[in-house]
Amino acid sequence: MPDRLERDVLDDVHRHRETRDVGTRTAFDVSADPPDGEARATVALDVETPLSEREAELREQLEAGEIDEEEAQELYQEAQQTIIDGLIEVIETHATTRDGLDVVETRYRTASALVDGEALKIVRLVDHENVSAVLAAADFEPPDANDDDDARGG
Repeated sequence: MPDRLERDVLDDVHRHRETRDVGTRTAFDVSADPPDGEARATVALDVETPLSEREAELREQLEAGEIDEEEAQELYQEAQQTIIDGLIEVIETHATTRDGLDVVETRYRTASALVDGEALKIVRLVDHENVSAVLAAADFEPPDANDDDDARGG
């Protein structure tokens, strides 16, 4: 059901989930940018689970004749935007309020956030239900020149 845009977003998310340390869900570096004793990392959000659930619901509605193909595509795109926006908001709130971390920037296209703070607290983000991986800060992609709305400051 996903069109080219959704496939591109999901491809970006899948690529972003790959880590350098096989068998773990964390692989980040202590960056020279944050203050001493702190780290910077990319936090990849789990959009696949809720998006797959929504896609299954839409397929059922489509097969039952409740919606047509065009409406299914529109609803899928709306769900994608709502899910990613919601996940970014949840991780921003969790990281800043609960863990005292600084969300430097977020990226809608890859459903990720660049986070500064105490290394151990960043590593513990991997246990959050909406986080799929904690990666190197270098894995945080620069904004796409064609997509000004992609970067959202934290």
